[in-house]
Amino acid sequence: MTGFISGLKGKMAEFHAADILQQNGYTDVRIADDPTQSVWDISAIGPSGESVVFQVKTGSDTYAPQVESSLEGQADVQFMLSSEIYNNIGLDSPEYFDQMTDIGHDHILVRDVEDGLSTLSNNMGVDIPDGILEALPYAATIIAAARLMQSVIRTEKEFNAADRTTTNKVQVVRTVTLMSRFGVSSVLTMAGGISGAAAGSIAPVGGNVVGGIAGIAGGAVIADYLNKHLEPRMLDLALSITELTYDDLFYYKNKNRIDKAAMRFHETARTLAAPNRRLPAKRHS
Repeated sequence: MTGFISGLKGKMAEFHAADILQQNGYTDVRIADDPTQSVWDISAIGPSGESVVFQVKTGSDTYAPQVESSLEGQADVQFMLSSEIYNNIGLDSPEYFDQMTDIGHDHILVRDVEDGLSTLSNNMGVDIPDGILEALPYAATIIAAARLMQSVIRTEKEFNAADRTTTNKVQVVRTVTLMSRFGVSSVLTMAGGISGAAAGSIAPVGGNVVGGIAGIAGGAVIADYLNKHLEPRMLDLALSITELTYDDLFYYKNKNRIDKAAMRFHETARTLAAPNRRLPAKRHS
């Protein structure tokens, strides 16, 4: 499975690189039919009318030495590289800059917290408010989800023992996405004030005011704790409670391109599996 995902990400990188070439004036941009050929992945006609071939290489900077060896042996091939590889080679061997093109950081994987949470919420059908005030109806569930996250982080445990009902998953995804978009403190102090006021409404005169103040204070305490510990873990916690993985996010983020890649794989497999032309049957005397 890991090998398949790796190959699929490589094919996605080729689609991405082809788009970049077309946006920069290249025409007749073609991805190689044979994904195993070693010399080039994409051919194109440059803006000046010249034929150019490209290799597409993505990955971490640890892959840079291997790519640099390819650069040394293929001076007539242009290389389209992920930023990590591009920057690593550029620092050590700046003479290769003219042979390389940077196609960006992490253009395949979803690693940024806000981007990942937005992708997750969209695919779970979770409606995320556009502003803090629009989040008011969710105040009680925001505080409940925040307390769960606080408890999980304090005990250094994942959501293994947490309730995984659909409602719980939606609450957590909505809450961490709101925190990512508007800030932990602003979301939780707002939600705490609304929840506290609602609880205070059953108290004698002045209960709303007292409850609101207590709620704001409680929300601020949770916010203070989560501000120190939560931000780097927001996406991981949301994935854990929804029982999804980064490969799932990769699929959600790139579904249209994956479908296109799958069709190419299917067409190639069907061509390879087609029976050879049959010879006439041998007659027996």
